[in-house]
Amino acid sequence: MAAAQGRPPSAAGASASADGAAVLPPGWRLTGGGGRHAIALHWTRTGARTRVTARRPVSLSGAQDLALRLFVPPNSRGTQLDVTLTDTTGHRATLGRIHADGLPGSERTASYWGREFRVPLTAATRAGLDLLSVKSLELAARSSSGRAWLVDAWGWRPVGRPRSVRRRCPAWTSAG
Repeated sequence: MAAAQGRPPSAAGASASADGAAVLPPGWRLTGGGGRHAIALHWTRTGARTRVTARRPVSLSGAQDLALRLFVPPNSRGTQLDVTLTDTTGHRATLGRIHADGLPGSERTASYWGREFRVPLTAATRAGLDLLSVKSLELAARSSSGRAWLVDAWGWRPVGRPRSVRRRCPAWTSAG
């Protein structure tokens, strides 16, 4: 699977390719001087892999899921990617599979739309992966061909409801 850091197709053609690896800054958030960037994925066989390696280990401690924001071409169907993490000691864990379909679109519409996908980190915990020291994220194609753009990935945790505060309701009078 070819991967390259590039802009989404609507911004820059996204036809770049590399040796299958890309490096992201800590936190795996992609930003650029002129706007958002993404890792462009293009594959022509099932099993093709792309590995994204952090410059420094990333902590997912306390997270419930790994959240990934990605998008696929308009009108595409059946994109499937397995998500795997590796820690700095080499332990690997496949977290789950993403199923993505593109939005309906035409030449007259901009139908590239990022979507958030979440895969639970329970498999990583079972495999003994050190969530304090995650080194890489790997996406393995389970569909025979396709394209996708990975915008960012992070550790997701539920925020929960804010604590309620009891207050007296003000007295209301009616003019009558």
